[in-house]
Amino acid sequence: MELEAALAGLTFVVAQGWAKDFAVELVSDSSIALEVAEGRYQPRAYPVVSKALRAAAVAARATTRKVRAHSGHRWNDAVDGLARAARLGAS
Repeated sequence: MELEAALAGLTFVVAQGWAKDFAVELVSDSSIALEVAEGRYQPRAYPVVSKALRAAAVAARATTRKVRAHSGHRWNDAVDGLARAARLGAS
C-alpha cells in the first residue's frame, strides 16, 4: 500500500505540472517506498508498481525523506488516519 500511495501522490503532482515550478519531496515512514523511488531497490513482488513509482519520482524530480512512524509528524499521522478510516470503512 505504501508503494501505491507514493505512486498516486507523485503521479498527481506530475499531472498537475507542479514538479515544473516546485521542489517535490516524497516523505514517508516506509523505507521500501523511499528506496524504490530512489531507484535503490526493486522488489520482485510488485514489479509494475515499483517501476511506475520510480518513473514518477524521476518525472517529479523528487527527493526523499524518511520520518519515523507514529512519532507525531503532522502529515504522516494524517495519512495514517486516512488509511485507518479507509480500512474501517471497507470492512
